[in-house]
Amino acid sequence: MPIRNRVVNTTLCTICLFLFCASIPATADEPTLARLSFWAPTERMDEFAAAYAEQITPLLKKHGLAASSERGRTTVDSVFARLFSFATPTAFSTRKDSLWDDPAWQDLLQHLGADFRSESESPIRCQFTLYQCPAGAGRQTPAGPGTRRGEWLTFGVQDGLSPEIQAVLSDRDGNLWITGMRDVARYDGENVVTFTQADGLAGDRFFTSSLQDRDGNLWFGTDGGATRYDGESFVTFTAADGLAGDYVISIQQDRNGHLWFGFDAGVTRFDGETFKTFTVQDGLSGDTNELMLHDQDGNLWFGYGFNELSTWNGSEIKGITRYDGKTFKTLTGRDGPIDHPVFSMLQDRHGHLWFGGENRVTRYDGTQSETFTMQDGLLEGRILKIVEDRDGLLWFGSDLKGISRFDGEKWRSSPADSADLRWRSDPTDLTDLRFTTFTTADGLLNDQVRDIVEDDKGYIWVGTIGGGLSRYEGEHFVHFTPSDGLPSQFVYSILQDSTGTMWFGTHGGLVRYDGEDLATFTAKDGLAKDMAQHIVKDIEGNLWIKGLRGPRVTRYDGKVFNVLTLGDSLDIGYVGNPVVDRKGHVWFPASPYGAVCYDGQNWKKISTEDGLLSNHITSLAEDRNGHMWFGGGAGASRYDGESFTSFTLEHIGLKGGVASIGEDQKGHLWFGDFAGSASRYDGETFTAFTNQDGLKSGPVLSFLNDRKGHLWFCIWGGGIVRYDGLVFQDLHHRDGLIADTVHQVYEDRDGDFWIATDSGITRYRPSTKPPTVHLKEAIADRSYGPIRELALPSSQRLVIFTFQGRSFSTPPDRMVYVYRFQGHEDEWQSTRQTEVRYSGLPTGEYLFEVKAVDRDLNYSNPVSLSLTIHPPYRQWTLVGGLCLALMGLVIVSGYAFKKRHDLFVEMEEELQTAHDMQMRLMPTSSPELPGFDIAGRCLPANHVGGDLFQYFPLDDRLVVAMADVTGHAMEAAVPVMMFSGVLESDIGHGYGLEMLFTSLNRTLCNKLDDRTFVCLAMSELDLSTRTFRFANGGSPYPYHFHAATGEVSELQVDAYPLGVRPDTAYTAIEVQLEPGDRIIFYSDGIPEAENVAGDLFGFERTAETIRQGCTENQSAEELIDRLFGSIETFVGSAIQRDDMTCVVMRAE
Repeated sequence: MPIRNRVVNTTLCTICLFLFCASIPATADEPTLARLSFWAPTERMDEFAAAYAEQITPLLKKHGLAASSERGRTTVDSVFARLFSFATPTAFSTRKDSLWDDPAWQDLLQHLGADFRSESESPIRCQFTLYQCPAGAGRQTPAGPGTRRGEWLTFGVQDGLSPEIQAVLSDRDGNLWITGMRDVARYDGENVVTFTQADGLAGDRFFTSSLQDRDGNLWFGTDGGATRYDGESFVTFTAADGLAGDYVISIQQDRNGHLWFGFDAGVTRFDGETFKTFTVQDGLSGDTNELMLHDQDGNLWFGYGFNELSTWNGSEIKGITRYDGKTFKTLTGRDGPIDHPVFSMLQDRHGHLWFGGENRVTRYDGTQSETFTMQDGLLEGRILKIVEDRDGLLWFGSDLKGISRFDGEKWRSSPADSADLRWRSDPTDLTDLRFTTFTTADGLLNDQVRDIVEDDKGYIWVGTIGGGLSRYEGEHFVHFTPSDGLPSQFVYSILQDSTGTMWFGTHGGLVRYDGEDLATFTAKDGLAKDMAQHIVKDIEGNLWIKGLRGPRVTRYDGKVFNVLTLGDSLDIGYVGNPVVDRKGHVWFPASPYGAVCYDGQNWKKISTEDGLLSNHITSLAEDRNGHMWFGGGAGASRYDGESFTSFTLEHIGLKGGVASIGEDQKGHLWFGDFAGSASRYDGETFTAFTNQDGLKSGPVLSFLNDRKGHLWFCIWGGGIVRYDGLVFQDLHHRDGLIADTVHQVYEDRDGDFWIATDSGITRYRPSTKPPTVHLKEAIADRSYGPIRELALPSSQRLVIFTFQGRSFSTPPDRMVYVYRFQGHEDEWQSTRQTEVRYSGLPTGEYLFEVKAVDRDLNYSNPVSLSLTIHPPYRQWTLVGGLCLALMGLVIVSGYAFKKRHDLFVEMEEELQTAHDMQMRLMPTSSPELPGFDIAGRCLPANHVGGDLFQYFPLDDRLVVAMADVTGHAMEAAVPVMMFSGVLESDIGHGYGLEMLFTSLNRTLCNKLDDRTFVCLAMSELDLSTRTFRFANGGSPYPYHFHAATGEVSELQVDAYPLGVRPDTAYTAIEVQLEPGDRIIFYSDGIPEAENVAGDLFGFERTAETIRQGCTENQSAEELIDRLFGSIETFVGSAIQRDDMTCVVMRAE
């Protein structure tokens, strides 16, 4: 009977395992296919087939090449082809090189050429190329932050990109595809993934042709054909398929969805099934087609670029060719729009055609042409690229001198040291040139432009030879410095008047900017001083200008400057920003005398005699209730028109004195200090904010509440920090600010922000383009990948969600995320981490949502995951039903089991042997250490299992490890034995816990499959100091019994199990053990022990059993007996379903 029961159990397990495996979709790795092609006369193809079998096949076999049974695409009639299968593209390249280097192969090709080619001295035309293969993963590297010069941000080798860029493509998902000399890289703002021949691309050099078709496929033109990438595989088309050649120069798609490929031997049209080639015989002006254009009327235009158009045919250039779907028409310089070679073409939004030549561009409106040259401001060189951006600006890329830009309406030139349209104080500096230019003097790293593209967010990207990939930032940042007409680089305040004129307070006077010119006013013009530090506008439109020190202030009515004296000629040492209240009164901080108010006729001084907390007032503000606030070195005072209420620095929560006061959209008051902190007052309580919340170090000199309700913190030395009520984001010199020494921010009527710094002015236009975010994976008992729904048993203690935002304007390390977990915590929370963790979730329905927030506080659309936590017995419902159904099968098949009795006896003996081997991996006795009582025990659920514990005595330390491998029985036993060896080897290196976990994890990620990982709990006990250090990777939290209080607590340390992610960081915690304390390790089989009713032993019952045993001062061995005995009583006759392991350490 025992044998019979074991037979039944073994058979059921085998059948269940079979059904489980059968439920997993069978996937066969798609092979890498290469095609060997020979060109022979069509009429002699049978003859060549015989030669192939007799002469070529034997030599191929010597090189280990046997034709595949795969049937490929139909080739042209003159091609004889066979497919060959390889494990990887690299394996193909290796085998091909070996074949081509074989002299016998070269002799054979020469011999076949003599037989099958008209040129008897030439070898037969033969081609061995990649045909199709699964796309390799590519080489992924984190994208660097780029290098900023002027208003250009450039990415090069140090950022993961090639410096030699041939073409740039922006796909529909917002990724950039950068074609280099020998690779193609995908850049998404977070990572750069580089693809080469080893990943399945054809050819070994890539040219200026790439395209995304209407189906989303990417096409790359190479010297080995055209390669199509659908996100999963690469498929290559060559001359054997019907292309005009293998050297693909250009790619275009017409309105019918047909693809056109340009070669040096004509153009080929591909309709998805067949290829058709057009040459000069069909009407083309030349065979070399460098570029193609599809216009709004459906016509195709062909240009001949560097070759055909550079030569003269008599007295005429061969011109460009237009194809209307039926006929080709060549337009020459005599009867067409151009009289020069063409290297680029574009049709703008008005329908005008632009043709780029050498040192010139021509615009053609369908009836007449207009040519622009270097005399109009166009840069020297061949115009290789023309792009129209979403604002209608035209960008022209030169192969010698950089970029020229034309706005179509207004032509202005840039000074040599600028990177955008500039405004100068001296109008004689403006010249009548027609183009704005961008060169290395403006921030490009190289002037040899190969491509220009606008991405889906509106950014302009430029690919250069030797200078990498550059992004234009001038749309967002424009700087004003003394070279543009400012009298000083020190700018303190900014204001816009009712006419839209901008006013700047600088160290060298008051500056007016009307949109074109800068004009400066000083003491010679009537100012009290040359220095204008603060500007404020009263309700009558007058400007009030105040310097840093002294009693005098200037009022300007638009015509005349009038100088007034504050109060009684007070010798004021410091004056902060003045304020105009709702009554029209003008208030000035007047330290050390308090504050001064001017009501239009009289001056009034407010001081401690009137109720101020201190006379050292440095900041003022009026709140929405009309109350005046006075801030200074001692704190802040509120004046309601009748009395003062004061708040000390300690009450406010600041340390460095009140430097500024502002109000947000909710009416909350904000106080900034001189030490980089701020405090918010909601009318009842103060809440402090520091660097830990997102602020930067430095005095908070001013606030701005913008139209969106974002609060701007101006931090001298720390740049700008913005806060929307949930997220803090910063803006500083690395992003494009002219300097981080910010005094003030002003929002103009157009929504642009003007930022005053110690190095000039930055006009900043925030991006409104939101980032994207994707859920990378959900991790519990294993990684589930980027799923949208997940169900887990309540016995799963830890759930982790990982995510990543993407934005070209915000580096990954500066992206902020807001998330919520409905059903657990419904409020949105923010984090800069790319993962969140939840443990001990009760049964129920949950929804996890996350958004990415970029530097301009733009929020992405949320991504979400629905999580169901169910009782653990659900996972046994299906198994139980299956077992009941299969039991009948077992009974009916009793005779067959009897016949195989002897076989199962043998199996029993082998399993017992395996059991003995696994038990020998674990200690047979406990270590005897002075001052400690230690014991451990493992009860496998089967003959063999996935649990393991070990002791490692190391000098005056003891390392205890307890592991649990996913799965049960033999499924887990083999990885357990492997892990035991790896663990013992790494322990010998003397690593600390953190390094030991990292090393083990890296090894297991390489050794284990995706569904197998190891939960590991490990401790290091210092015998002399009784210090206990602990690290954990997915195991249940150990219990710590505190003898002094009689309480049991968990040692909570979270991290991924070993083998899940190679980049996991592991940390350790430290506990000081007191006499009578216990540490109890246990595997999940203990709390998940289940009785016949489906109830779990549970964590609470486990902790209580441990507490009772420790309270009764049981030894380590007795405590284990008590725990296992309680479990045995609880489960009764139920089958043990998981291994159970427990290790107890008792400090005496």
